[in-house]
Amino acid sequence: MHSFPPLNKIRSQTELQNNYLKAVRRVESLTRERNANQWAAKGYRTDRDEIKGRASKLEKRVVHLTAQQKATEEAKACGYWSGAASICVTMTYLVMDEVGYPFGWNNFWNHYAVNCVAVNIATIFFAWLYKLTQK
Repeated sequence: MHSFPPLNKIRSQTELQNNYLKAVRRVESLTRERNANQWAAKGYRTDRDEIKGRASKLEKRVVHLTAQQKATEEAKACGYWSGAASICVTMTYLVMDEVGYPFGWNNFWNHYAVNCVAVNIATIFFAWLYKLTQK
């Protein structure tokens, strides 16, 4: 940066004009530099905003895919446990068919409603077991 002498140290009008012209050139140079910096900063701001927007969209998509995958895995696991409950009830009925029904109530145990209640109770029990294993 150019340092100019104090006004009382200038000896002639020519020296004053030369210093004035140097100062004007310096101001013009700084103005051009500032304008170039502002133009570049505007471009960087636009790029930054565009990149932020893309990153936000990608992040939302990744979170959505992750949540969707987790929901799919949970649905599969629940299906397995529910299937296990049905198999358990079916096997219990097969064993009772061979060994004999409790209290000798064949008609009661073979009723469709009792079978449905047994499957529901077994499913609830297996769901409780599933929750215990997931903690």
